[in-house]
Amino acid sequence: MNDYTDPDTWWAEYERCYRDRAWSDRRYRDQIDELLRAGLTAPLIDIGCGLGFLVECGRQSGIPTTGLEASEKALELARRRHPEADLRHWTSGEPLPFADASVGGAVLVEFIDHIPRKHNEALFAELRRVLKPDGVLQVQSPSRFNKFDEDKGHIDFFSPSEFRRFITDYGFQIL
Repeated sequence: MNDYTDPDTWWAEYERCYRDRAWSDRRYRDQIDELLRAGLTAPLIDIGCGLGFLVECGRQSGIPTTGLEASEKALELARRRHPEADLRHWTSGEPLPFADASVGGAVLVEFIDHIPRKHNEALFAELRRVLKPDGVLQVQSPSRFNKFDEDKGHIDFFSPSEFRRFITDYGFQIL
């Protein structure tokens, strides 16, 4: 039986879902635009950046962007696709490799559901530490009520009200 909570095992299974994407896809440009409308200042970090599409889109848009990813397989593929992108290995539960109040924005897309609750607690404490006072945090994650999700790597979910409480407990404002 495969352990899909292992980032490289997950990428071996799901890489095919991302094969035909490109940094220039509308979804990544729209995400950058949404962050800018919310007041994003540089730099931006993409946690769980996968193949680095948002990182490259940010770079192409003139926004210094760093991608953090636990899967060496995904990083290898991302670096081949985006050789000038700032892509770094990072594992949940570790401190974020940034100085206090030095990051303008952070993106976590379909990431918090792949790590244990105690890693999320450590991550959000770290995000509070590294984000500038006016920093922007964007999180997308399926709800525990999503009955159609079949991702084998999901291990922890929040309901919308649980996540609202969780994030406000760390001092984040919901826009």
